[in-house]
Amino acid sequence: MSRAIGNLLARMFTFLVPTKIIFGLNSVSKIREELDRIGARKVFIVTDAVVEKAGLVDEVKAELPSGLDIDTYNRVEPEPRLEIAEDLATAVRSIRPDLILGIGGGSVLDLAKIAAVMITNEGSVSDYCKSILNIETFRSKGQSTILIPTTAGTGSEVSNTSMLVVGGMKIFLRSRFLFPELAIVDPKMSLTMPQKVTAATGLDALSHAIEGLMSSNSSALTDALALKSVELISQNLIKAYRDGRDIDARTAMSLAAMMAGMVLNAGMVYGHSVAYTIATRYKLAHGVSCAIPLSYVMAYNLSTCVDKLQKVAIAMGENVSGLNPEEAARKSVEAVQRFVHELGVPTNLTSIGVPREILPVLASECLEKYHRPNNPRVMSIDDAVALYNRIWEGRPFG
Repeated sequence: MSRAIGNLLARMFTFLVPTKIIFGLNSVSKIREELDRIGARKVFIVTDAVVEKAGLVDEVKAELPSGLDIDTYNRVEPEPRLEIAEDLATAVRSIRPDLILGIGGGSVLDLAKIAAVMITNEGSVSDYCKSILNIETFRSKGQSTILIPTTAGTGSEVSNTSMLVVGGMKIFLRSRFLFPELAIVDPKMSLTMPQKVTAATGLDALSHAIEGLMSSNSSALTDALALKSVELISQNLIKAYRDGRDIDARTAMSLAAMMAGMVLNAGMVYGHSVAYTIATRYKLAHGVSCAIPLSYVMAYNLSTCVDKLQKVAIAMGENVSGLNPEEAARKSVEAVQRFVHELGVPTNLTSIGVPREILPVLASECLEKYHRPNNPRVMSIDDAVALYNRIWEGRPFG
């Protein structure tokens, strides 16, 4: 056994995905037997107006057993604010269903998970939002939850995290009680995604995979999921972007996003931190805000992740024959920049209107509010300012 493999296998790690997963075309049809198994008779659907208008809620309802008592909450918004979560908590507590059914993208699924725990935990949602990262603040298991994603990006259907915007800042609720009981991942549910949403959500999944791969908390399990996810995304996201009815590409992306959601076990690195400093300020979709800094953070971490980024280059189809490991790793940075550009997403801060004079403020916020001890390379404030300047200028390498 090589030393590298031996060290990898010798490392202790924790991996949590207690959610039952049903994956595949027409898997929504399995929901009837799952509701019978759970014994649910009073169902509360969490969704948004766009998903409802697209007919996806009706598609799921058509598969439900007759005789259910069903209520629907459709006021979830992208990058949901605390106020929406509080409104949802009030609504769900007044009805007290025995099942929460989330149908939608990452914001909907995040809110559905919060709704489930607010039924069984006292207080307001704000009581559980005292810091940027709120870990295990819930004391009781939530109500039964089934999540059905209609996008291919966040992996929220298999994660223990929900995100809210509080006072203009992104905060996170993370708890074992936020894992849903069941995820039904049916690629057909993603067929109505518009081009821009397809690109943004797919790039979110790519960010999860690559950042998780770079994380010092990564493991053999998260690495395997990450690299397969990168491969699937690089081969299928542009196809799905160009032809939203390409069911093979949609299926591959649904699988890749779910797998990348499991990579969240490793934790994200400074790419996501940079994203949080610009997303709400410049009204960016989450996946777009993550895609902009991704290649730059890869370049920053390259010296500590040469082997892994070389594997990313190979997974993305780059020809690394005859290159030394560092040259091959640099290919991954270039490949990600090209990939983001091809999907019509900005690749620098200048193009989204960030003034250069604000970069030190953003850098300070990145380190103070969204510090990443699991980033493989330590980042000082000078490093952070330099990183933001490279992202502003569009130069991954200094």
